Amino acid sequence: MEDPEIIRMDANVRDHFDIENSMSTIENNIYRESYLEREDAIKELIDLLQTRHLEELYEEEVYKEWRDVAFVLDRMFFVLFLLITTISTVCILEMRPSPGKH
Repeated sequence: MEDPEIIRMDANVRDHFDIENSMSTIENNIYRESYLEREDAIKELIDLLQTRHLEELYEEEVYKEWRDVAFVLDRMFFVLFLLITTISTVCILEMRPSPGKH
């Protein structure tokens, strides 16, 4: 039969290792929770960056479209101005009195 002192020491050693294991498990759980929180925060930041990038791309596309529209309108109004100016000039010159009729 075993010595009661050895059995008591063995129980103390087991209790000590159980405490260390439970502490290690607690530390691992805390680390894992911290890791998961960081992972979630990183995922949220990536989603935010992707959303902002897509918004910037959309805004840039809208800007380019409006720039093209402005370019077309600018050319159209320029041609309209030249046409009206030319027609007005011709009309004014045609309305002048003839040099021989006084």
